[in-house]
Amino acid sequence: MMKFLPFAIWALALVGGLAGGVMMKSASSHNPQATTDTKDAARALADAKTAAKTAEKSGAKEEKSKKGDENGKDETISATMGFMKFGRQFIVPVIDGSGVKSLVIMDITIEVPPSETDKAYAAEPKLRDAILSALLKLSDDGAFSGKLLEGDNLDGIRAALLAAARKVISDNAKDVLILGITRHDV
Repeated sequence: MMKFLPFAIWALALVGGLAGGVMMKSASSHNPQATTDTKDAARALADAKTAAKTAEKSGAKEEKSKKGDENGKDETISATMGFMKFGRQFIVPVIDGSGVKSLVIMDITIEVPPSETDKAYAAEPKLRDAILSALLKLSDDGAFSGKLLEGDNLDGIRAALLAAARKVISDNAKDVLILGITRHDV
């Protein structure tokens, strides 16, 4: 009798599993919306992940803006550009006669054509060097002293950084975006 006990337990488990499966199947057949909603949600999640990966790989972003002409009609302009975002922020010391007065932390992105994004990322070490050199020169010239966020001052900083980027990746650098700028006095 003891020899048959493991087989009996196995048979009960098999029958119980089959019964549970039949009950689950019949429950989902009574509510077909539940399985459809689950499938739709899973499909939407997979589509969203695929779209996110595609956008991340290409580094491209589509911008749309409206432009009015003299007749008052709106004309939609669509421009597609890629962006080369640096992996780390730039930290620039602001030095006066007595030493380091403050630190400026900048988050910079370079606008490039989508087809040139990979080349820009490949040149990141050289770009970082050129931009950091330009930032240090700007700091030495006093661009980070006084009113840091003044419009003309930021335009001058952008122009200097764009010139530095163009020395490395030529005219593929279309613009320099300053995504964040902070000054910490020490």
